[in-house]
Amino acid sequence: MINCSAPGVLIQHFLGSSLCASELNEALGPLNATAAEYLKALALTLVLEWPVYFLFLKNRWKIPRISWVVLVINLLTHPAVWFFWPWVLESGFLHGRVSFGGYVAIAEIFAPTIEALALWKMKVPLQRAILAAICANLFSWGVGAWIG
Repeated sequence: MINCSAPGVLIQHFLGSSLCASELNEALGPLNATAAEYLKALALTLVLEWPVYFLFLKNRWKIPRISWVVLVINLLTHPAVWFFWPWVLESGFLHGRVSFGGYVAIAEIFAPTIEALALWKMKVPLQRAILAAICANLFSWGVGAWIG
């Protein structure tokens, strides 16, 4: 019998070769993704959020720096939105108590908050950082949800 709770099974599933798919589908929650699906979603997020952040940051930094900043702040939040929060919400006490809408609300509060704080630590004025992060995340979530 295969041990579906072994840590390596999650990695195997992420790479698309798990024999415990049904157990992992249940455990991973609403955003169960392979590596290719995740990288596609991350790339789409970067493409959608870059122009929004550019509008807010173009007077502060040049294009290469804006590009690096957008990449770094998304690497701080995107994996958590896709893997950490679904795991937290589907395990233990919260299992089955948070709807997909609740998950989206948590993710869309978490990501802009962390991204705004990161921008603020990079000397972007707090109000501008908050507005930029909210606009970028709502835009990428809205377009991402629309195109499926």
